[in-house]
Amino acid sequence: MSTIQDLPSENITSEDTHPSIIRPEEEREIDESAEPEPTFIYVGEYAGKAAYFSPLRQSVVLGEVRRGEFTEDGYLPAPDAERLEDHLRNFITTARDEDVEFSLSKQAAALLYGDLLAESEWLPEKQAKVYLLRSVFGIDRQRTATVLGIAPSTVDSHLRAVTPKVNAAKDLTTALQDLRNL
Repeated sequence: MSTIQDLPSENITSEDTHPSIIRPEEEREIDESAEPEPTFIYVGEYAGKAAYFSPLRQSVVLGEVRRGEFTEDGYLPAPDAERLEDHLRNFITTARDEDVEFSLSKQAAALLYGDLLAESEWLPEKQAKVYLLRSVFGIDRQRTATVLGIAPSTVDSHLRAVTPKVNAAKDLTTALQDLRNL
């Protein structure tokens, strides 16, 4: 299990130089309330290349983005990865092992930190990820829904459910700190 210290907080980029989601030009027909599956989800930079997760290929692909189009140069193999978060951990490990400069997008960081909160049983996984994406990293509702593969109304439900829990934790932390200062 990873810990907060295993995640590179200094490598989280605030720049939006690449599209956070690149969709196919021809979207399949779906009902109007559903969000089409993204072709690529931006996860950061790796050795000067844009890094995107491809749900269809189940890998992090590296390449260049020009005029909203992604051109693949290569990919990071992660044979044991079953979830996006596993691919993100592999991305960090590979970059560190190869001493390659890298950064994580806000949405990638939110997914990893949300996964840690769920593993620690502090918050349910989807609620943690929704809270981090929306409230901590400022990702909009629609993009949050797309990244998590849920409906926008479900994003709202999770946010309503988790906010009182987070506020209670903040209040507890403040009360404990006040007791230490007595």
